[in-house]
Amino acid sequence: MSFSAKVKGEICRYIDISKEEALAELSAIMKGSGTIGFSGKGLSFRITTENPASARHIFTILKEHFDIHSKING
Repeated sequence: MSFSAKVKGEICRYIDISKEEALAELSAIMKGSGTIGFSGKGLSFRITTENPASARHIFTILKEHFDIHSKING
């Protein structure tokens, strides 16, 4: 297992975080692997990850701290 995979796994295990910490995590994720899009429907963003634990963590943060219900596009 690579160092980055170990770090991602460790970060995903922290579930009791503040809204400020959640925002900082999402900002870092968006900077590293995100894209923002504008359309007639409004603003959207896409995060690409191959790590299932990271994806679950992102979904949890969006739902619990920002009341955003997201979906997976295949």
